[in-house]
Amino acid sequence: MNIPFRKEWLVGLVIVIFGIIYLAVVVSNHYFFRTFCYDYGVYNNAFYDLAHLHINQNPLFDPPLERFCQVHISFLLNIFSPILYWTLGLATKTYALLVFQVLMILTGGYFTFRLIEEKTHDYWFSLLGLIHFFFLWGHFSALSADYIDTTIGASLVPVFLYYHVRRKFLLTSIVFVFILITKENFPLWLVFISLTLILLESKDKLVRRINLIYIAVAILYFIMIFKLVIPAIEDPDRPYWGFAYSAVGDSPSQAILFSITHPFETLKLLFINHTGDPTYNGIKMEFYSVFLISGGIVLIANPRYLIMFVPIIAQKMFNDHYLRWGINSFYSIEVVSILSLAVYLTLMKLKNKKLAILFAILICLSTITITINKLENRKSLFYLPEKERFYDMTMYQSEFNIRKINGALKRIPPDAKVSASERIVPHLAFRSGIYCFPQVGDAEFIVLLFGSGTYPVTKEKFDKEKEKYLQDTSWRTIYDEYPLLILKKEPVILRYSSFNLPINVQR
Repeated sequence: MNIPFRKEWLVGLVIVIFGIIYLAVVVSNHYFFRTFCYDYGVYNNAFYDLAHLHINQNPLFDPPLERFCQVHISFLLNIFSPILYWTLGLATKTYALLVFQVLMILTGGYFTFRLIEEKTHDYWFSLLGLIHFFFLWGHFSALSADYIDTTIGASLVPVFLYYHVRRKFLLTSIVFVFILITKENFPLWLVFISLTLILLESKDKLVRRINLIYIAVAILYFIMIFKLVIPAIEDPDRPYWGFAYSAVGDSPSQAILFSITHPFETLKLLFINHTGDPTYNGIKMEFYSVFLISGGIVLIANPRYLIMFVPIIAQKMFNDHYLRWGINSFYSIEVVSILSLAVYLTLMKLKNKKLAILFAILICLSTITITINKLENRKSLFYLPEKERFYDMTMYQSEFNIRKINGALKRIPPDAKVSASERIVPHLAFRSGIYCFPQVGDAEFIVLLFGSGTYPVTKEKFDKEKEKYLQDTSWRTIYDEYPLLILKKEPVILRYSSFNLPINVQR
């Protein structure tokens, strides 16, 4: 039977193709032990605890965190974990958050398509916007960073904008709240997004009123987070580390004041390497060049859209750490979540529709070209190509016998307390007692994967600690076949002095 072709199926086909590509990236990285304790092990442990309705006192930090949100003020996992763990998590185990993240990026792409189509009423133009969205470099970089709440919140922004355009303000407000609680910097971003919406639809009184409410709520939440929440949960011995912008101030209020009183210095910081170390020259400019080639240059024609990018680019470039400046990891995910919308909604304003389609095709092609180019070579430091190049067979290979390693890991009971090396932790994090070696605590097992890194300590320190436990007679080797070593803590036999009865006591 011949099934007639319908062009509407192309959207589903594009989503399925990129879903397969994205899943191939995250699944292969986790399967081949290329996910890390920091951040994926930390998130998996919090995911497990929160799903069981426990306050996550994350033991992977030394000393342990009293609450997971001490890392960043994010409440998304608190809401999603119980549902995700007992549904998606039952089938996908420690891959659950990775799969969820892919689904959210696909959702952001779908709503990008729907919004462009809503505004242009042009299917093919909107399909180009969808392809552009999925090919943006920042999505591949974010997926290489394993899981991060920022990606979830950023992927919801196109959903927020779509329902806003459709005047579905109840749904808009629900999504607004989810974005708001994603991370402590997201309220500031929402202020600029709402300001953009007011400017784009300045004649609509209802839009103006609702977005003024959104702005007020976001500002109040932002102030509450920094003035009340962070001081309340902050460990005096470990100050909040989320604000690292010493070039503009030691707090959000100082940063805002500096930006107002020193506008030229602030502008200069967006482009220069302010660390003083020439090693990091060119990282900021690499981001800008990729941004412009991927369609950012078009936004000059409608600067109102640029307003949405102001806080997220500023937080990148003002940061003390050069890793944030460039195109690595998840540090561009907010940018790419709205870039396709801004670019293609700007192009639709061209009176010549054929010219608009031509530019849409050219921008799509230039984006594909620059993304592939940066998957091959980039200025940003500490790029791990084996975690991003989905077309390279090295992503799907390992020098280790993965099946044998996974078989050995099954020897560890699911409720046992474990100390493991950084790339093993994410696979064993679904338990309350999990430590990153050489932190051992009250662990019953030590699991070490050699040839895979020794973070957070040097190799010398790692080897010294390993030898200490190998020489300790209270630890027995139960598996030793390169690259995996598993030690088990032996019970100590004590004798009760009056009755001389043997009692097994775990040290």
